[in-house]
Amino acid sequence: MNNIWLNLSVLLLNSFVLKIIRLDEAELGLDWYQVIDFFKIDLFFTFTTIFLTSFLFSLKNKILGKSILFSLFTLYFLLEVCGHSFFMQAGEHLDYNMIVFALLRLNKLLALAQGENSGLFIYFYIIFFIFLFLNFWFPLKIIQNFNLSRFKSSFLTNRIWGGINFILLFVLSVFPNFSQINKNLNKGPFLSSFNFIDYSSFREVNSLPQKYFEMNFSQKDFDQEQKNIVIVVLESTRARSVDPYVNINVTPYFEKIAQEGILAKYAYSVIPHTSKSLVNILCGVYPNITSHIDEAKEGTIKTPCLANVLRNKFYYQTAYFQSATENFESRRSLVSIMGYENFFPLESMNKEGYEKANYFGLEDNVMLPKSKDWLNKVKKSDRPFLATYLTVSPHFHYQPVKRYGQFNFHNDQKYNAYLNALRYQDHFLENLINQYKEEGLFDKTVFIILGDHGETFKIDHGTWGHGDTAYQEGLRVPYLVYNLKGSKPKQISENVVLMDTVPTVLDILGIQVQNSHYHGYSLLQNIPEDRLAYFHGIRPTYAIGVISGKLGLKYIHWYNRAPDRVYNIIKDPYEKMNIANMFNEEKLMQFKQKAFEWKKSVSDYYGN
Repeated sequence: MNNIWLNLSVLLLNSFVLKIIRLDEAELGLDWYQVIDFFKIDLFFTFTTIFLTSFLFSLKNKILGKSILFSLFTLYFLLEVCGHSFFMQAGEHLDYNMIVFALLRLNKLLALAQGENSGLFIYFYIIFFIFLFLNFWFPLKIIQNFNLSRFKSSFLTNRIWGGINFILLFVLSVFPNFSQINKNLNKGPFLSSFNFIDYSSFREVNSLPQKYFEMNFSQKDFDQEQKNIVIVVLESTRARSVDPYVNINVTPYFEKIAQEGILAKYAYSVIPHTSKSLVNILCGVYPNITSHIDEAKEGTIKTPCLANVLRNKFYYQTAYFQSATENFESRRSLVSIMGYENFFPLESMNKEGYEKANYFGLEDNVMLPKSKDWLNKVKKSDRPFLATYLTVSPHFHYQPVKRYGQFNFHNDQKYNAYLNALRYQDHFLENLINQYKEEGLFDKTVFIILGDHGETFKIDHGTWGHGDTAYQEGLRVPYLVYNLKGSKPKQISENVVLMDTVPTVLDILGIQVQNSHYHGYSLLQNIPEDRLAYFHGIRPTYAIGVISGKLGLKYIHWYNRAPDRVYNIIKDPYEKMNIANMFNEEKLMQFKQKAFEWKKSVSDYYGN
């Protein structure tokens, strides 16, 4: 009997200990009965494992039973460890979609794991895995002590009895999620891995026409001096940590030039993910709501992107620079489809003397020499140009770039590293604009500087990272139109969305569009006061929501993983007080209906 409890404790140890760590990390403030609700699933799953073991060892082929059991135990351990690590970084468990997404990018995943986990953390799990391996005979002891043959049943009855109990307990393990706080946290990493959500996100996009919507472009005054357009996309840059949105003296240069340009007070990313935001920014349409980068496939984006329009219709020279590797998320293919003539990723640059910023990029100054070479080439021509720069320094894991020193902005170590990365990025922005001045191109160049998405930290709502976030720190970004001659400095209070970039650039250049299929507004025109800003997580059923600019209300629907939430982001900018109980079911349903009508329109555009 002692052996039974000993072996059962080994089965429980991994999931129970790690779940306690996750519950503490999530800071949910659970009552005692909610804690019991969270752990009963682990109890069900433990007994499920016992009956599965009994069933497998009732098979005549003992080697087959042992092999299956060992494979399942290995899979269980790996999913628990990886899922736990992912939760500690992102605040959510892995699901099937995310695991497939990660396995297709295994080399990047390994680099991420190396960068995100301390040596002690990795060492602990290596030792624990060895411990499990050496003690794999424990399940055999369970069978010896919990032998169903004691009930004098036949071999067939043993097998049926074990199978029935296994199925019953597995069902109980998956479905009894009575707590509405976080059902994914309830299930734990292993069971959450079997969440098969939204199969449509995996199907190939093959029903889309291979040509653009018919759109006609014309210029009001073609003889006027053609302006150059520079779009600087600031990686993982949230408005909450950028001056002048706050007064923390992290980005003094951005604050300085913001006083001279058109600044959007409330600008939002639709899906807080870089590739999705690039579609938003550079093509003027909503990105496809799926974790896959379908937009990197020919024919997916049915509206002409900005580089395509300027290059093919108005003879602009085009170039795209990034300080990250070209292999991440099919970036070369995506940039090509967008219409850029020149693509300069990290692989094309001289890396000597530049510091590492994170697991897939170097400090942003690495782009400056290549940018200078290209500018020297294009300025010999009378043709204007479109240049786009994507930074990488503020992307986690926020490795300190020491070129401009390090400061103690905050006592949270991770957030402080991020703020220093933003400070470095601010220096890069100044260096880039100074380069245009030195090359004599500044006076005829308009800069659009904006974040691709924000970044979340435990100090905000208990999560880290981006991709799956519904709060302002992950969605709200800085947005500035700078050096537009003849335009007075101003701040826009209405909702601005990243896809407003294409209409704004076309307006700056005096380009008119007939039969436009762009989804945004020009910042040079009046944006409707009651404009709604929609958002969604990178995963198909993480969260969806809508922000009313006029009312200052923000609605979040969690796909039934948690109750709907409503915040007044004017009075409560840090989203600390959920006021959903102030609205009746009918009003909440109106918010939800608008959000899902928007999602359907995006799905219709992409043929999902």
